[in-house]
Amino acid sequence: MRKRNVSRFILLSVAIILFAGVILFSLLKVKHSFQGTDKSEFELIELTTTDSVRRGQDGDLISPRVSIDTGIIGKGEPVKTKPEPCPT
Repeated sequence: MRKRNVSRFILLSVAIILFAGVILFSLLKVKHSFQGTDKSEFELIELTTTDSVRRGQDGDLISPRVSIDTGIIGKGEPVKTKPEPCPT
């Protein structure tokens, strides 16, 4: 019975270390394209909290300071478009 508990502990430890390694790898190595440059997860977290950067419906990163239509940096005001009417 004791041998079985030791093997479970070793298996659980290996799984935790592997999971932590995958998380750290993704935080440090994975880059996202934002406004023509590659940003790490830490930089995106900072932009999210300071510049109100958010993800759009298609998964792209959207900054309210950049016009979606033209890509020109404005005065920090988001582009206001007329909502399309419901087709019902």
